Amino acid sequence: LARPTNLEMGPQLCHLLAWAAAVGLEPSPCDLPPAAGYGCVSGFCGVDPSPSRPAPPRCQAAIELRLGGSSAADRVALAAKWCNASGTCTAFSIDPSTPVTLAFTATNLTEVAQPNSEWTLYTKGLLPPLPPTPAPPSPAPTAPIFPDKCSSAVDCSLNGVCDGVGVCHCNASWRGKNCETLDLQPVLQSAYGYGLSPNITSWGGSIWKDNSTGEYHLFVTEETDGVGMASWVSHSQIVRAVATSPLGPYTRKAVVSGVPTTNPQILQDPKSGTFLLFHIRGGGEFQLTVSSSIEGPFVQEEIALGGCNNPTAAWHPNGTLYVMCHDGQFSLYGFHPNADGTPPWKSHPALAIPTLRVGENPHVPGNCEDPFLHITQLGHFHVLAHCYTCYWYPSAVRPPGTGSASGTCLPGSAFCSGHGFSVNGEAGSWSWVGGPQAPYNFTSSVVGNGVRTFSTRERPWALMGGPTGDDIVALINGVSPSMPTFDKFTPGRDWCFTNIQAVGSP
Repeated sequence: LARPTNLEMGPQLCHLLAWAAAVGLEPSPCDLPPAAGYGCVSGFCGVDPSPSRPAPPRCQAAIELRLGGSSAADRVALAAKWCNASGTCTAFSIDPSTPVTLAFTATNLTEVAQPNSEWTLYTKGLLPPLPPTPAPPSPAPTAPIFPDKCSSAVDCSLNGVCDGVGVCHCNASWRGKNCETLDLQPVLQSAYGYGLSPNITSWGGSIWKDNSTGEYHLFVTEETDGVGMASWVSHSQIVRAVATSPLGPYTRKAVVSGVPTTNPQILQDPKSGTFLLFHIRGGGEFQLTVSSSIEGPFVQEEIALGGCNNPTAAWHPNGTLYVMCHDGQFSLYGFHPNADGTPPWKSHPALAIPTLRVGENPHVPGNCEDPFLHITQLGHFHVLAHCYTCYWYPSAVRPPGTGSASGTCLPGSAFCSGHGFSVNGEAGSWSWVGGPQAPYNFTSSVVGNGVRTFSTRERPWALMGGPTGDDIVALINGVSPSMPTFDKFTPGRDWCFTNIQAVGSP
């Protein structure tokens, strides 16, 4: 069951593998350096339970360690030393692509382990009993199995209307038999969104349009000190840039939030005009900052929502602010208007609504993260997400030295996006599509000739427009060009940029 380097932990490792199989995981033997006194398996990490975080994000731990080390072997050795000396640490996990090591004090991994293909979990003295036969799970959110002929707008992905003969007629942003594919337009050969001029690594963002001036304000992640994505946890900051077209070119104006902050999502309160900037700090700490002006300054605001990784937010026509978190089930929280007139985000949210059990929906293969939420004027909910099976496209084998995962990432079998939708946002009403019916893939057509290929395409965000504000007019992603020339995990090859692509016919 284990490689020879792990034979000293043979019984514990076998127990861990048996436990993992019993809870429905498919881990591989530890393919990172061993640590004396620890058993390890690849493919999942641990999460410390917390009363204040009933649905914690995957791999978010009570303790985040940044211990240094120039290699995975160094990090494992340093983490084992720290864990042994702490007196409370019982496990740790690492992902070679980030400098963060997560330490845990959990005593029952059967309750807190989370599948995640990029992490390797090391356990000390944790021999969790095999779990009893679990009770039947509550019904998972339904996934659409599109019929030959539509009978309602749901069969058109809520992106169109179904006529009297069972044919979908898609909105301006979508195409396909079931309106499941974004109508992405070719990009100019010289267009690179944000990251070419200035020549800097950037990783996705969001846009607000000033209707009074016609200007577009891009809030975008960029890396400082000339580093690339391999150092994103410690070197990311959020800047604002301005253009007269949503596609750019953008002129950098100011730093909005300094190191280490990333994943900005800008939103305006339609009632008060206040600007809300949702983002994360470091590897995942949730923050909300607000300002009366799009130019700032933005100041931190308290919000009753702890442990929300990669937050996304949208306003409902009824005045409710909805926030979605990347937490393994894409939980949706509603902040309803207050009778005293105070902003909704100053109230306590309604109970979380699960919208997707990541990894359990057969129509959305792989892992899902980075949600973007939009709510239409009809009150329909839509989510775009990075639902991926790999991120070394297009290759039959992952290039060496770029992390622990492996496998094929070839056209036709590799995917990088998913789409969830619901008529009302309630539990059990959600449908999700990905895989062959994903809204977009790893490539972008170029005007005149050719295709631009990305090894990974993440952090989706959509600029809304059109007659009712419900049409997607531009798709934004953080992207890395093709391996092996570029690789977001390897310093020196980790230049990435923010791709901005028009959607819908001009």
